[in-house]
Amino acid sequence: MGFTLAEVLITLGIIGVVAALTMPALVAKYRNLVYVTRLKKAYSTLENGFKKMLADDEVQYLSDTTSFNSITKDSYYGNSFSGGDANICPVFNSYLKKYFKIVDIKTDAEAEFYTLSNEKKYKSSFLIMFEDGSMLRSLRLHKSSVSRDFTSCMKIAKLGGKFCAEQGDLKIDVNGMAPPNKLGRDIFNFVILDDGRLFPYGGKDYAYSRGTGSIVWQQYHWSAKGDCKDINSSGDGCAGRIMEKGWIMDY
Repeated sequence: MGFTLAEVLITLGIIGVVAALTMPALVAKYRNLVYVTRLKKAYSTLENGFKKMLADDEVQYLSDTTSFNSITKDSYYGNSFSGGDANICPVFNSYLKKYFKIVDIKTDAEAEFYTLSNEKKYKSSFLIMFEDGSMLRSLRLHKSSVSRDFTSCMKIAKLGGKFCAEQGDLKIDVNGMAPPNKLGRDIFNFVILDDGRLFPYGGKDYAYSRGTGSIVWQQYHWSAKGDCKDINSSGDGCAGRIMEKGWIMDY
């Protein structure tokens, strides 16, 4: 039995409507998968770079490495996303290039980015560009490890927290200068521990540490409204959400 022209056109019309309804969701899902895949790779690459620093000097802590001892001030190396005063150390730059595949370091960039809710705009002046197209929008490294007091550390450990001292933090843009340039989509925050491990902002370990082991730790978790509870959040804690969900971006 054949089909009339009208029946064929109606069928094609239905297919077109269904495609129009489903394609945006499929495209968004694919893009999210790409972002997460790049995030996982960046996370592994960065952590391995810091661990190589430790291995080369045969020490347990980054603060004991030759690299970190080349930092000229006790406060921090680099600057924050908000464009704070830079403390760029040329000697340390050479160590960065040794342990990470860096193609350029910019200190006067005007690279805009936004919150997950697209409500607030920031600019990154400090950029470290990697060979694979990703980049750091900020890198703050303390010359000496910054630790909580003993009582707070005990409270954190009691909750099951895995860190009490940190060596700095970073903001990775897995998509480089390409859009969307949004926290929680292609830009993610991590804390760097003195032993070279990276922990995501918004994760439980981060929340335990920021809340110093007290009942207020929940406000630092990604499930808090301001971090990564939904698409109306800032996006600051989305790396924690993605990793705790088993490397899934479900928002």
